[in-house]
Amino acid sequence: MSETVRKTPNGLHITYDDGRNVHVAELRECPWCGGELEGCEPYVQTWGFMANYDEARVVCPSCGVATTRVWHEKATTAKTGGNVTRDLAVELAVALWNKRKGDE
Repeated sequence: MSETVRKTPNGLHITYDDGRNVHVAELRECPWCGGELEGCEPYVQTWGFMANYDEARVVCPSCGVATTRVWHEKATTAKTGGNVTRDLAVELAVALWNKRKGDE
């Protein structure tokens, strides 16, 4: 499958690489291993169970830590006509991953 690079509705730069995993330029380093382990590049896993329901979570491939699954359950269409429900689930997972103690 070829890579698809685009922006989400709220401006995240995402790359869908194999249909289920998403690489997001704006992901912070892993809060547990700090990105110091070899191959540490957190990514987003996604699931789509129905046409209007998508889930996502962020995973660190080095230490295996992950966020809980978050979901966007309302089918949402972009101005261009494409379904962005999955993109919105990715945005929720990234916001959860990027939040650190002390952030406002």
